[in-house]
Amino acid sequence: MKTYFCIIGKGDVPLYESHLNSTSTKFQKEDLLQFLLHASLDNIDQKLWTTNSMYLKNVDKFSDITITAFATAGQIRFVLLLDSNLDDNLLKKFFFDTYELYIKVALN
Repeated sequence: MKTYFCIIGKGDVPLYESHLNSTSTKFQKEDLLQFLLHASLDNIDQKLWTTNSMYLKNVDKFSDITITAFATAGQIRFVLLLDSNLDDNLLKKFFFDTYELYIKVALN
């Protein structure tokens, strides 16, 4: 399993990006990942208008890559690209734990 995680700030500016679980060679094209991530930002914005939840679940899919997202009240978005399906509860916990750490860093 290969995972790509990115924090997107206001104005769609990437604040942080990381390749997680780099044992797989499935994601070799960095440009493709960034393209998919930026292409999914429009879907994230559309979904934000239809839900009150911070966790947006699956916002986009390309081939076998699933894109999930989490949006904060301060217009910061956490985006995760996965090449396999994970349990929804695990993803939700990951995003809320990441959000908690982000708040601690932002307030420090």
